[in-house]
Amino acid sequence: MPSWFDSWFGVPTTVTLTSTSRVTTQSTQAAVLRITDGDWIANLTNANAGWILLGDGWTPRTAAFKGGGYYSKSAMAHGNQLRHAQFDNVIESLRLKLDFEADSSDLMINQIDMLEELGMVRAPRYWTDRRCHSPVWIERQMNNETGTAYCLVNQARLTLPDDTWNTCVHSGGVLEPCLLVVDRQPFWLGAQPGTAQGNVEVSAEQAWDYNLLWAVESAAPAGYIFCFVEDRYGDIFAGGESEIYRWNGTAWASEATAPVALAGNVTSAVLMNNDDILFGEDGRVIRLSAAGVWSVETTEPSGQVEALVLADTGQVFAGDNGQILVRDTDGTWSVESTLPGGYVYSLAQLSTGRVLAGGVGEILRQADPPTSTDLEVVLTAAADNGEQYNTACYVPPDGQDIDLFNRNYAAFRFVLDVPAGAQVNSAQLRCMLRGSAVCGTSLAARIYCQDADDASALAATDNNISGRTLTTAYVPWQATGKHRRNRWFYSPDFANALQEVVDRSGWATGQHVLVVVRCDDTGYSTDHAYRRQIWDWNG
Repeated sequence: MPSWFDSWFGVPTTVTLTSTSRVTTQSTQAAVLRITDGDWIANLTNANAGWILLGDGWTPRTAAFKGGGYYSKSAMAHGNQLRHAQFDNVIESLRLKLDFEADSSDLMINQIDMLEELGMVRAPRYWTDRRCHSPVWIERQMNNETGTAYCLVNQARLTLPDDTWNTCVHSGGVLEPCLLVVDRQPFWLGAQPGTAQGNVEVSAEQAWDYNLLWAVESAAPAGYIFCFVEDRYGDIFAGGESEIYRWNGTAWASEATAPVALAGNVTSAVLMNNDDILFGEDGRVIRLSAAGVWSVETTEPSGQVEALVLADTGQVFAGDNGQILVRDTDGTWSVESTLPGGYVYSLAQLSTGRVLAGGVGEILRQADPPTSTDLEVVLTAAADNGEQYNTACYVPPDGQDIDLFNRNYAAFRFVLDVPAGAQVNSAQLRCMLRGSAVCGTSLAARIYCQDADDASALAATDNNISGRTLTTAYVPWQATGKHRRNRWFYSPDFANALQEVVDRSGWATGQHVLVVVRCDDTGYSTDHAYRRQIWDWNG
């Protein structure tokens, strides 16, 4: 082997005895440099057959600082102090040769396949496939190192000479030079990945310390700790038994909340988009503003506020005894739901934007917002439209018309596929004129709906329209101008009247709604030129 291999990786142990019987030794550890996933192993420092480093060996590069990171205020320095740095991945090149017996092409192909499988297939699969839990790493122990170091590999690519196949078939023996380019994580681990001390976050931004063993952080709290929240400066708050503690980067200390006196256990906390922090107590929510001012946010809760969560909409949801409350972006609180049968102990927002609530023996899900649907409903029978003059009600046969504005009432009955409680955004009548008409400014009407769960069909009986109970809500309809025959015209929006029907406790989708046009006393006219004759349901 070349001299650089001995000087960098070390040589076998030698013992020298002197006259004073002193014993001197050199390193007994054989050099280790290999790429493996714990199953397949590609040694790069073979003594004979296999992969062998060329040139001056290999010296691991130091990770380069990428900039950015996480900062927080420092009590010992001006400005912010770096708390967590970010580093670029390290890309290194290793020059290799593949030494194999002249009559063993299978050995060469096997070594190439193994290194390519580890670097180009298994390594990137670990970072991109959630089902893959086996990383690929570099394992090294150099001369005078007392332990083995490990570094996760993102991917590796092997470049072979152009005459690889010719060498394999004809000459045999040695394949060189080969180039292995390795993209690895910035830092080395002290334990094999997958062990308790070697677990790492799946990220290209590694931390300095990979020891995930638990230790007692602080024994300062006198009782239970119910929640944690971190502000934008890196300070951590802990909610306890009638106490709030703050970690300022060096120690935990009880937080003074004056002028607000804590009323009980602090069981929930959340950081809002404006950097204020809300804390849940018994019967109220208190606030710590970004400027450091304490205040009472709301006393709307009816019990202990066990859970708080910030939604993507900017709203804050709070769970207490038997109800879920919501804080809108304008700062107002209201009861969102009284469905929970007891305390709501946890709240979480899903990727869909909906909120889950965990209670006593139940899990509640926030319903998806209703979608807006445009419905065009037409009359389907002769008894679905009619008019009333004085007390007489007239239901026209097929092909006749309905008079608007020169009759006391006109009515239209529709089947409405709208669920109970749905929000009505708009509602209009669309009518086609049978004949031309001119209306003065004094002709006016009002649009109501019948205040009924399922409006009955119209009939030619006295006061069949006027005798029905109408909604409190209505919209005025002022008819002006000239309109040409066989042209569509539209009524004003009477969504308020229709909403009153849909909100009835007995309303259900597929039932009938009756729209009633009632002429004002001053707007009624018998002048034929001022009326609106519209085609009936079959016109």
